[in-house]
Amino acid sequence: MSKIKRKTASDAALASVEMEGFTVPRDVRVNAEKFINGEISFPELISNLYEQARLNIEKDEMVREIK
Repeated sequence: MSKIKRKTASDAALASVEMEGFTVPRDVRVNAEKFINGEISFPELISNLYEQARLNIEKDEMVREIK
C-alpha cells in the first residue's frame, strides 16, 4: 500500500471516529503516523493499538481502585 493510500485510509478512520463524537488520543495518532510513513506495518499498528488500549484499561482500573 502506498503512503498516499495509507494516509487516506488513516484520515478516513480518524474522521469516522471523530464524527461519532470521540477524541483520538495523541498516542494513537503517533502510531498512525508511523504506519503512514512506513515505519511500522499494519499488524504492528494493530498490535500497538491493542497494547495501548490494554494499558489504558489497567490505568482506569487502578484509578477506580484508589477512589
